[in-house]
Amino acid sequence: MCVAAEIAAWQATAIPLAGVEPTLPEEDLRPLLDRLAGARFVGLGEASHGDHESCQCKRRLIQTLVRRYAPRGHELVEA
Repeated sequence: MCVAAEIAAWQATAIPLAGVEPTLPEEDLRPLLDRLAGARFVGLGEASHGDHESCQCKRRLIQTLVRRYAPRGHELVEA
């Protein structure tokens, strides 16, 4: 696949977010939450370890998932 096709594929499935701050409203997360509905496991990776934006984005998503779905357990792995 050529680079332009790869970029187009990413853009077609991308979900734009309002930002990574945990205090933002959840409306922009709705498409992602719809995709995760019914999931038994959700894995959250990151491109680099310890950068501020990735950590804030994960925090925002985890807080939203806990509020909405009240999971019975969770696991955090640091590698």
